[in-house]
Amino acid sequence: TLIGTIDDAGFAAQGLHSAAGAPIGLASIYGPAAPGVPYALALGDGQISAAVAPSPLLQAANFTVEGWVRRDFTATGQDVIFQQGAAGAGYALQVGSDGKLQFVVDGTVAEAPDVLRLGAWTHVAGVYDGTTLRLYVNGIDVADQALAGPVSYDSNGATIGASNSSGQNLWQGELDEIRVWNVARSATDISNNMAFTLRAMPGLVGLWHLDETSGLTLADGSGNGLDAVLGPIPGTATQLLSFDLTA
Repeated sequence: TLIGTIDDAGFAAQGLHSAAGAPIGLASIYGPAAPGVPYALALGDGQISAAVAPSPLLQAANFTVEGWVRRDFTATGQDVIFQQGAAGAGYALQVGSDGKLQFVVDGTVAEAPDVLRLGAWTHVAGVYDGTTLRLYVNGIDVADQALAGPVSYDSNGATIGASNSSGQNLWQGELDEIRVWNVARSATDISNNMAFTLRAMPGLVGLWHLDETSGLTLADGSGNGLDAVLGPIPGTATQLLSFDLTA
């Protein structure tokens, strides 16, 4: 049973995400614009990325990265949701080659015990508090891994939906409401806010609603100007689809 109406980031008060989705297959890279219709960023099998310029705001001592994801039924291999820096430095929220959700910080991995369900919208989050990596699925702590800071950062920026701006380890499916905080969010914080649209607030350093219906810029709603830029675009591999999850 669904309570409330879904928008690009989640349901209204007391609402829950559904496992329903919509197939990728529109004729253009964007879904048809319509007032009030929810959108999510859909990534296909082309070399696509959404690059964010380097910023110290994304290189905090403690941090949280979270978002809603749906992985295609045909997805295989490693898929990246969000990566800051190059592999081996910074941090990443991703699915490993074994199909399990991973939170990687400085090469240290916290991995979920179960394979991420295919075709289902799932909220995922990685939290680092300076001593421990914590991985959450739908607000539940599923894996912890000790790691003493500080985190080693490089000069690279961040990427949404891939491990770098060349589109390697491309996410196969949809992404929505990607957020980065410069604080270690608690389980209660994550659970209480994951189904709501947020706006600029203290600690929220990057916020990508991913509800654009045209252009190649994915706006940062945190107020920090960390817009992501899509590219390259081979054919129709990248689309913004609308979802009807009220049935």
